[in-house]
Amino acid sequence: MSEARSRPLALLVGETEGLRAALEAEGLDVATVADGVEGLARAQALEPQVLVVTGKPTELSGHALCRLLKSDASTAAIPVVLAGGGDASGDRFWGRRSNADRVLPAATPLGEVAAAARRAARPARAVGEPAAAPHPVTRAGLLDRLVLENTLADETRKLADLVYSRDHCLEQCAVLAESVASCTAIAVAVLDGPRGDVHLRPVGELREGHLDQVKEALVRNAGRADLRDGLRLSFSRRDRIQPGSGEPPFQTSVVHAFRIQNDYVGALCAFHFEKDAFGPTESAFLSDLARGFTPTAKLLQLYEENRLLGIVDPLTRMHNYRFFLETLEREFARAKRYGSHLSLVLLDIDHFRSINENYGHLEGDSLLQGIARVLKDNFREIDLASRYGGNQFALILPETHQEGARLVAERIRKVIADTKFMTARGPLHVTSSAGVASCFEDVKSPTEILKLADDALLEAKKGGRNSTRVHRRE
Repeated sequence: MSEARSRPLALLVGETEGLRAALEAEGLDVATVADGVEGLARAQALEPQVLVVTGKPTELSGHALCRLLKSDASTAAIPVVLAGGGDASGDRFWGRRSNADRVLPAATPLGEVAAAARRAARPARAVGEPAAAPHPVTRAGLLDRLVLENTLADETRKLADLVYSRDHCLEQCAVLAESVASCTAIAVAVLDGPRGDVHLRPVGELREGHLDQVKEALVRNAGRADLRDGLRLSFSRRDRIQPGSGEPPFQTSVVHAFRIQNDYVGALCAFHFEKDAFGPTESAFLSDLARGFTPTAKLLQLYEENRLLGIVDPLTRMHNYRFFLETLEREFARAKRYGSHLSLVLLDIDHFRSINENYGHLEGDSLLQGIARVLKDNFREIDLASRYGGNQFALILPETHQEGARLVAERIRKVIADTKFMTARGPLHVTSSAGVASCFEDVKSPTEILKLADDALLEAKKGGRNSTRVHRRE
């Protein structure tokens, strides 16, 4: 451990001729070292108030030394002045990326370098204040660390190739995190507005109650209470999650946000049953992984936004006609393959044209949005509700027989009839008509079941509207 000092200590790394005296003249105590690797070790041991890197230290460049100092939790707070980092093009490039607090050209007078160091120096530690325990640095250990950091960065960049498969991409990020930190569980999350996808990778055995702790850690870190009900969990090693409460609770929860400027994209979370479970090296690697994965997390977010633009109706935020047809074809093929039930409901808002004429198209749009909310509140997660076109909506009901589909259609019809939809001219009451068809053995194609549902809807409208009709097998 370093000794307590009343005067700030400057650690001078590299060429020292003339600069030591200039630093002392500025009221700084000075320790010197020529070797960049030794400079890293001395910085950890001495905890100087400022570190001055000048010239080209042996074994390790000044730029690399700065980056290592700033990436290590034990030395990140030490102000660094890099003198001789701004003339050649390579120096200018690395000078801007060295993370040094101040970068000065090689031609800067020694007095100005010393003055910059004095201004940058943090307050000296009070006499008697304990120093942190040093972390010994060896050349072999430093080389291992640099190789691991470079490999981790390379593996993190490769995850961008998986943006077309969100679950797989998040899972592989969790696998990387597990490889650099000994933990009980890893969670990786990417948000989409009030919703988000979370991949949880248990390392040890968990209880179902721990899932709430994972969600709560993300909600707190994001500062978004609305996320509490909008996070969708997926798992690797699902067999390691057993029934029961979250006991014992996680004692260590480390959350590194994926943040671009003020945009909170998601987070990497590491959990452990033991308190203060992650050491400086593991913490640094988790932080590096989160920082490296942030652009990929943003790509995942943008890819999802772009995908939704092609399948979501912008007015009602329901799935659009294109996605409806794709899903109907997929569910029809599955029903035929496995002999399972499949039903379809077409819903039409009665007298919608007169509503547009009497209330205006803006109020008509508002009504469609209200109908969409009713539909979203009245179907199961496995069902699909879509805007079929104009004032018509469609519901695909997998694993649902004809009578079950009729009951769903009737329930929705009654809810719509009982709902007051607010307009600028007061509450508006509307009714709807529904047609139901099911995938029986003699139905040969998705187009046929769609036509049968449309025929049933036409019967409901001809029969006086505000009713449900079912296509019956002859």
